[in-house]
Amino acid sequence: AFSGAAARSELLDTEAFHNFDMRPLRGDAAGGKGMALFPRRVGGKYAMLSRHDNENIWLLLSDDLETWNGGTRILCPRYPWEFVQMGNCGSPIEIDEGWLVLTHGVGGVRNYCIGACLLDKDDPGKVLA
Repeated sequence: AFSGAAARSELLDTEAFHNFDMRPLRGDAAGGKGMALFPRRVGGKYAMLSRHDNENIWLLLSDDLETWNGGTRILCPRYPWEFVQMGNCGSPIEIDEGWLVLTHGVGGVRNYCIGACLLDKDDPGKVLA
C-alpha cells in the first residue's frame, strides 16, 4: 500500500482465492515499493526483488516470507531512460536460461520505458544480460 508519502509492504496469502490474509512484511528492506517475490525458493531461501532505497533494484533472501533485511544491489540506473526512476515489473519469470526480469525506467521528460535483464538461475545475484 502507498499513501503518497510512505509505502507499506504486505504479503497477500490465500489457499482457494475465496479468503485472503494480509501479513505485514518486516525488516530494513521491507519498507519500499516494487517488491516482487520469486515464484519458488532459490538455494533453499525465499527470494524477492526490492527497490527499498528508491533508486536501485536489490535481491533479498530470507528464511521466512515475512522478514527481509539487507540485500544485494543487482541493478542500478545506467541509461538516460532510467535516471529518474527504475523498478521491476512484477515477479521474475523462470526460463531455461535463468530468471527473466522485466524492468521499467523513467527518463528526464517523464517518459516510461521497459527493459529486461537475465539473472542466473542458481545465483540470481549475478546479472547475465
